[in-house]
Amino acid sequence: MNINKYLERKAALENKNYNEQIKLEDSINLDTYLINNSSQLSGFKKIDQKYLGYSFNFTVGIDGQVLDIMNNGRKTGQIYRDSTNGSKNIAYGFTTDGTIISGGGNGFLNAYNERGEETAQFIGHVSDIQALAIDGDTLVSGSKDQIIKLWNLRDLKSGGAKVRIKSIVKSGIAERSGLEIGDIILKVDSKPFKDAMEVINYITPKKQYLFQIKRKEEVKTIVIDKIDEKFGMVLENNKEIYPFLSIFISEDKQWVAWTNEGFYNASPNGDQYVGWHVNKGNETAAELFTAKQFRRYLYRPDIIKKTIELGGSKLAIEEIAKREPSIRDITLAELIKRAPVDVKIAQVVILKDGRADVTIRLGNNNTTAPERITLYVNGAQQLTEKQRLLKGAKPGDILKYKILLPDNKNTIKVTVENQWAENSNETYVDNPNGNDMLSTKNSTLYVVAVGISNYPELPLDNQLKSPPLDAKSIAEHFKRLEGMLYKKVEVKVLAENIDTIVAKKMVITSDMVEKALKEQTQKAGASDTTIIFLAGHGVTDALGSYHFVTADTKITGGLKEGTSLDWKRLHRILDKTMGRRVVIVDTCQAGEVFSDNKTDIKRLVKDVHDVNAIIYSGTSRQESGKETLKGGVFTLSMVSGFDGKAAYEANFLPFLKLKDYVDREVPRLNRDIMLGLYRGVSVKQKSEEEVIDSVQKPVAVVPVGMERFIIFAK
Repeated sequence: MNINKYLERKAALENKNYNEQIKLEDSINLDTYLINNSSQLSGFKKIDQKYLGYSFNFTVGIDGQVLDIMNNGRKTGQIYRDSTNGSKNIAYGFTTDGTIISGGGNGFLNAYNERGEETAQFIGHVSDIQALAIDGDTLVSGSKDQIIKLWNLRDLKSGGAKVRIKSIVKSGIAERSGLEIGDIILKVDSKPFKDAMEVINYITPKKQYLFQIKRKEEVKTIVIDKIDEKFGMVLENNKEIYPFLSIFISEDKQWVAWTNEGFYNASPNGDQYVGWHVNKGNETAAELFTAKQFRRYLYRPDIIKKTIELGGSKLAIEEIAKREPSIRDITLAELIKRAPVDVKIAQVVILKDGRADVTIRLGNNNTTAPERITLYVNGAQQLTEKQRLLKGAKPGDILKYKILLPDNKNTIKVTVENQWAENSNETYVDNPNGNDMLSTKNSTLYVVAVGISNYPELPLDNQLKSPPLDAKSIAEHFKRLEGMLYKKVEVKVLAENIDTIVAKKMVITSDMVEKALKEQTQKAGASDTTIIFLAGHGVTDALGSYHFVTADTKITGGLKEGTSLDWKRLHRILDKTMGRRVVIVDTCQAGEVFSDNKTDIKRLVKDVHDVNAIIYSGTSRQESGKETLKGGVFTLSMVSGFDGKAAYEANFLPFLKLKDYVDREVPRLNRDIMLGLYRGVSVKQKSEEEVIDSVQKPVAVVPVGMERFIIFAK
């Protein structure tokens, strides 16, 4: 499903028909979550303006307040809006069964019948509704609040109607007692009602009534005096429908999609944009908790995917609970109770030896004590695993550490966490004695390069050729940095020799890869850098977690645990590694073998980013045959960037400059291969239109503090 985001809407001068005056800003594909800039509306669905013989007509000169409903030229009803219900009809149309949907100002979005009688409220937006579209049973709405919301139109037919006050006689008993138009009647004298006629039949002359009503988000109890005259209000049955998914896209194209329960999917930095305020009383400011703080429980792309598939988050949670019953126990209220105290970097004192004393203060907020702390300088992890443990830490405690402060401009980040959530704080410190380009000159670079081409568990046509070449080429290039960018470079290569694969049946298992990673990463200190390079096949499991496929990976019947380098294993290694960490992944999907496990690199990209490491991922082998004789396209592009094609600054190559070059080069090479313009590669040629649709750029995410990271030098 593609969803377009509307930037603005202008009224037509003649009849103030707002409904067609729209401008498309960008669109998001809910299968891939790719965001595209476009001003073209072609190809996108809009809500229908006609249904059988029904259509709309504005009453001229009333600025959208009155929307007439017409049937073959005859008026059957009208939708009237004033200051109490949205002021004017801005976006409107018909569903596939003829129900009328109209959006107004201040978040009012309602359903009506052909007589203009309101049948339901869509609760969720807080600003003017600007656009509506329908795809099957899904209503999509866009608003000035910058949120896109998805609603299940099947809810219009289901039960659960509310009793609502439609109108009130001025100066009648109802109005004098404090009831208002739009109030939802929950109970009368502690008796619940779900039908307007039940309430009407219940009310008879008596001394007093206690009405429990809901007004916006507040529940109130109102006392009605003895009824000895006309009560003075009209009731109606009305449904409240809530969105099953909300989506936000930021100006820099970060995005987050979340359910009412708090589960979400997001781009690497998207989860900072959604959160929940917790009131602390009249004299204390509300406390904000962001989705990112609870990512280990709430970041669930699988739930979001199932929510879209089923048209409801509750349905999705129940479906996933069949294999994961504990998912029912995860609630925002419980997570917030268990969140660690907040944290603040209170002071940084620069020392003469390139170090600094940093003072950290734990907050006094009434949550849970932290269990572990992580301290980063320019993305480099400063503390050992033992130093990170916070045994006996209490709210209000002062913690002090010595850190490296090597650059002119430094970003310091601290994170405290427990098993439930985390809190972070950042600060920026200038060090006049630092040097951004030479801060690594006395440190060590540790490299682990893995290239796997032999897969005994996969069919013959899924065997690869270039990953060993890629791993060796990357390792050789980084080794050249010894004495230039780093004092020392230690390289470990795990790759088959093509000749020995046939002769000795050499295989590289997941345990071998994990062992190699542990041996290298445990050597790293606070000033060191670790680069992990993985080339071969990759696959995503049912939960969306990434697996680097090794010789022992069992795919049939589902991924067998422990037979691949999955994210859990890689995370444990990265989490314990000190210094800067960079992960480069050049993997592809192995054709039909993974037909039920589509490779989705987005989850890996976010997971690596969330442990404060650089992640760069590309696909050299979208098809197994698309390999050059020299190596994979993604790796070849990086190597050519190292060799001078990328834009160096003096003799140094910042990572972001390498990224700029590779992001242009990979699509170009892939395009040439698919069009049959690249020598030595035999693939089924495609049309230029098919090529443009299928070629994708690599994906890179750089955490805060590593924007100036130098990847290479000459």
